[in-house]
Amino acid sequence: MITRVYLRSVVFLLLLTAGSKVVMAFSDTGVLDAASPLFSLLPIRQLLCLVAGLEIAVACLIMRERERQWLAALGIAFLATCFAGYRLALWVTGFQGYCQCLGSISDALHLEPDEANSMALIILGYFFVGSYALLLKSWRSRMNPGKVLETSAAQHKESEVTKGPFDLLS
Repeated sequence: MITRVYLRSVVFLLLLTAGSKVVMAFSDTGVLDAASPLFSLLPIRQLLCLVAGLEIAVACLIMRERERQWLAALGIAFLATCFAGYRLALWVTGFQGYCQCLGSISDALHLEPDEANSMALIILGYFFVGSYALLLKSWRSRMNPGKVLETSAAQHKESEVTKGPFDLLS
């Protein structure tokens, strides 16, 4: 149950932030045409679209892999590790601006840059810790065959009728 709630919340957050990035990428803000602080050949606008695409892909993976939750956790862990690496690289290079990883959400919520940064770091921590905890749980269940992480096929047959995309996770 906790695993399902975690995966559903991750799908919600990924789709929310991806949508926010797409909205921001198509706005007429001039700063988005500037080069990314780390990828000088890539404008921020294109980087936002690329990352939004990755977030949507991982959200789709999570919804699709309801029986192999370790694979969904692996997708989240990969994305969280990439995000953490990007943030670390920004810090190492001495970048003084703020990461636009929440897209237009920070503007819609009237958040100060420091508040948006804190919120992004909390979400990153949630993805990072939760996904690696699920991977550890999966690994431990494989080492101890008496406990199984995956939900049985019989439980899924009972819930074949779905009402929306989040019902695919149950």
